[in-house]
Amino acid sequence: MALNNKFSFSGAVAPSSIEQNVHEEDMLALRTISLPSNQQVMIDYDVNNNPIYLGVAPSGFSTTSGTDNDNSKSNWMIQKINWTGSNCTSIQIGWGRWSNRTALTYA
Repeated sequence: MALNNKFSFSGAVAPSSIEQNVHEEDMLALRTISLPSNQQVMIDYDVNNNPIYLGVAPSGFSTTSGTDNDNSKSNWMIQKINWTGSNCTSIQIGWGRWSNRTALTYA
């Protein structure tokens, strides 16, 4: 479902319906989903059973090895999910060891 169904173009060939359906005009981007099959996922929950950390790394990578806060040398991309009451208010990204997720720098 696009935010804006208006699609403008220039040139001799109009975009196909498939091209229009995958393009999000308001975001100037394509809508895609990537589901890599060689990834492992770890999830950490708070006392209210809300997910607060979600980590992704290639299968077989250790939860304790790697370099923190340097995405070129880190095994894990970790998302920190922030909650206000029962509402998720933001998701921040950090890079590092899953075992050190609470001490990473998130932005």
